[in-house]
Amino acid sequence: MAAPRITSLLDSLESFYGTLEPHAPTDPYAFLIWWHCGYPASEERCDKGWASLRREVGIAPKQLGSASTAILTRALKAGGMVPKLRAARLKEIAARVQSEFGGDLQSALSRLPAAQLRKALKAFPGIGDPGADRIALFARLSPLAAVPSACPFVLVRVLDGPEGDKYPAIYAAAQRTLDTLPATFDARIRAYLLLSFHGRELCKRSRPFCERCPLQRQCALQFDPRTNKLSHENRNDAVDIVSERRDARLRRAAFLRAARRHVRRSDRHDEHARILETRASPQSVL
Repeated sequence: MAAPRITSLLDSLESFYGTLEPHAPTDPYAFLIWWHCGYPASEERCDKGWASLRREVGIAPKQLGSASTAILTRALKAGGMVPKLRAARLKEIAARVQSEFGGDLQSALSRLPAAQLRKALKAFPGIGDPGADRIALFARLSPLAAVPSACPFVLVRVLDGPEGDKYPAIYAAAQRTLDTLPATFDARIRAYLLLSFHGRELCKRSRPFCERCPLQRQCALQFDPRTNKLSHENRNDAVDIVSERRDARLRRAAFLRAARRHVRRSDRHDEHARILETRASPQSVL
């Protein structure tokens, strides 16, 4: 049973980082708006676009629905690339919440079983399985085993060593492990926050700061039980993966440049959304 070991890992992380609180909005509608306030999505870019949008327009469905695309685009420029596309998505979200959910997404979702809840959330632009699970968990609608989509490798490499480069397999392995935790909101929100923060601060995808990690002697990537010492040979395996991921980042950067040129040439927002959603990295589609 993996749960005792995961609990021990999480306890170590909490002793090191302290108790963490959610950064993004936990209300489902507010999170959807916040998520599209920045691109490529990050807390910093989403926060900037969110602050600008709230100041210039507001976030209520009626406010977004009545605002012109030009005004929304101007407000969203603070959050990064493709503001016009993101403005169109915000108007789509606001319109659907008004027409399909009576203007109160949280209340409408709270009446759905888990399977229908995930389906309803995935119908919104930019939301896949990871995003649907995250929204349901943090809104306390269903205690799903949500995995931080930007760093599913954290749990896998700590438990099993070098994680490989197949994102779907890494994500599925992390979710199976998290599913062994008690199916409570507090336990799974705590796990999500600690793993996400650790992946952002130390256990980075490219070059993890293993020498500063509080999990060194619990980590399969770093600790060699045969010698009872930290193993740097495993670190070399991780560095091999880094070079592959660096190439992936370069390909993603090239795609983003092409996407930006494409958006400038055309106002056909549906086509842009399809291109970005089907070819962006896993972090881009939450």
